[in-house]
Amino acid sequence: MISFKQFLSEKVMEELTNSQLRKRIEKDCAMWLKRYPHITLFRGMSIEDRTGKSDMTRRIRVVDDSEDPSIPAEYAVIGAVRPNRRPRDLSINLTVSLDEIFKKKVGVPLRSSSLFVVKSRSVAQSYGQPFVILPIGEFHFAWSPYMDDPFNVTDGNMTDELANKLEELLPRIQTRFKNVRNADDVADDEKALAYAFSMIPDLYEYDTGLNQANRNSEIMLVCDKYYALPESLADKLLS
Repeated sequence: MISFKQFLSEKVMEELTNSQLRKRIEKDCAMWLKRYPHITLFRGMSIEDRTGKSDMTRRIRVVDDSEDPSIPAEYAVIGAVRPNRRPRDLSINLTVSLDEIFKKKVGVPLRSSSLFVVKSRSVAQSYGQPFVILPIGEFHFAWSPYMDDPFNVTDGNMTDELANKLEELLPRIQTRFKNVRNADDVADDEKALAYAFSMIPDLYEYDTGLNQANRNSEIMLVCDKYYALPESLADKLLS
C-alpha cells in the first residue's frame, strides 16, 4: 500500500505542452494507435473524474507550444480502471450473471472490472461530458454483435438479431421457464434472459471485430490506465 504522502504526490497536477503530451501519448498508447488508428472511443466523464477529484483520476494541465499565456490551457486526465464497478442502470443480478459468463470465457468479470466506452459521441454525452479515451499499454476489449447494451434489452429496446436468436432458443428456454411465450417475455424475465445469454456462444466478441461494432454498442475496455482527452485537445494531438 502506498503512503498518504505518495498518494498526494500522485494527485499533483503536472503541466505539459501540446507537443510534450503528444509524444507521451505516442509512446504510452502505441499499441492502441498502431492497431486502431482510425477508431475514436468516447466516454461520458463525471465532474469528479474529469477534474481529477476522483481517487481514480489525476489531471494534466496542457499549454500551447508557444506557452503564450493568452491561449487558454486545456486539461487531460489520466485515469485508472475501477476494479469493482457497480452498474448504473443494469440490475445487480443480471450484472452478476453476465460476469459469470465472462469469467468462464476469458477469466475476467468484465462488467465489473472494465471501462465502458462507445464510438458514438452522443451516447457518451448522455453519461457526462464526452472525452476521447486512449488505453495506456496493453489492452483488451469485448462488445456484443447482438445488443448495444444489455440494459436496453431489459428496457424494451431489443435488436432484431437478439430477438431472432431468443426465438430460436425459445424451446430450450421453456424447459426451465414455462411462462415465457416469446422473445419479449424472455427479455422481461431477468432469470430467463440470463439463462438465454448463457446459451449464446458468440454473445460477445473478444479482442476482435472492433471495426464492425455498431457506433452505439458499449465496448468494455480492459486496461490498467488510460488517457481521457477533451475533444478539442484530442483534435490537436491526434490529427
